[in-house]
Formats: sequence, structure tokens, C-alpha cells
Amino acid sequence: MVKTFATPPHRLILFLQQSSVEWCSSLWLNTLREIDPTFSRTIIVISKFDNRLKEFKMRWEVDTFLGARGRFGDNTRPFFVALPNDCGTSNEDFRRQICELENRVLRQLQDDVKGGFDEEKYGSYIGFSRLKEYLESELHNRYKAAAPATLALLQQRCGEIGVDLTRLDMKLTAMSDVSRLKRLAVFHVGSICNHMLALLDGTNDPDPGQFGITTGGRTGAEWYSQLAWD
Repeated sequence: MVKTFATPPHRLILFLQQSSVEWCSSLWLNTLREIDPTFSRTIIVISKFDNRLKEFKMRWEVDTFLGARGRFGDNTRPFFVALPNDCGTSNEDFRRQICELENRVLRQLQDDVKGGFDEEKYGSYIGFSRLKEYLESELHNRYKAAAPATLALLQQRCGEIGVDLTRLDMKLTAMSDVSRLKRLAVFHVGSICNHMLALLDGTNDPDPGQFGITTGGRTGAEWYSQLAWD
């Protein structure tokens, strides 16, 4: 089911994984490579980053983890986020807690890790606010890129509907002519009667297999006599 939803090339994939899972042990990462080998439409998000910080002591350890050990290439970088355990009493309170936690994570990287970390390279990928900005920008760019094709499709559909409306208007105009409708009805009834008489006489024109056949080989006159007797 996941593959079915994620395979269409116009869809973005948000790949979420906890920071406690090592890259080499990520089973879903292998599945993701099958769906999007170049990660061109995949946003990778590592959650609970604040829990993983306790294990880092040296700068090279942090930079190696933030760089995902080179598994995605230079064009794809994971985002590292941490969210409060307590959602708070309101949306504003929850946003405030997110900002406080992000600041605490950055201070911990700068102060508690010997040598800090490569802020120029990885700073824009740390924090929920950075992820939010990236997602909004990516969606905006993709909607903008898809706008011309969408507009062309809408214009085509409007043209088709316009043709249908013109055809229906012509039919409605023709139906408003009562005398014409009467002539068409008389012609239709007369055509049916002629076909019925021919079929009752056992003719092959029109095709009796399509319009009906006589019973017992009796002619139309014999049918009329039988009906009159009944």
C-alpha cells in the first residue's frame, strides 16, 4: 500500500525516522531507494533529535551523523527535529515550547560538543521551523511549476463543455418547434408501422433477427384475421 501511494512521480515523500535508528539498520530506507532512487522528491526527517544529542562528544561525531554518513549524496540532506512531549494548553503554548526546545538543541550542539558542529553546512536543517519553511517553499514551487499544465487542461475542458452546451442549445431550440416535433412523431410512427407489417409478412428487410419474426410462418393477413377473431 505504501509503495502504491508513493510511486507516482508527482508525489512528495516524507520519510520519518527516529534518531535512535542507525542508518545501516533502517529497513524502510531500502524500500525508499526502490521507490525514489535519487531521493529527488523525498524529504527525510529524523525525529527525537534531542535524545540522540546525549551521545555526541566530539564534532566529527555530530557532523558524521548530520551528514547521514554520505548515504544520500550532496543534494539530499535530512532534517533533524525535536518536539516537546507536552503539547501544552493551546497552539500558541505549543509553538513557544517548540522554539524553546530548538534553541536548547542548538546551544547543546554549540556548547556541549567539543568543536561544535558545521553550522554553515547543517544549521539550516536543524529544527522544526526549518522543516516547516522548506516544506512550504517546496510545495509553493511545485504548485507554481504545475500551474501552466493545469491551466491548459482547464481551458481544454472548458472548450469541451462549451461545445456540449452549444449542441444542447441547438437540440432545445429544435424541440421548441411543436409543428416540427409533430412531423417527426408522425414519421416515426409511420416507419414503425411499415416495419411491423413487413415483419409480420416474414420479410428479411428489415432484419427479423433484430426487429422480430412471424410465428408459425403465418402472413400479416392471417395475423390480422386471428386478432379480429380473438
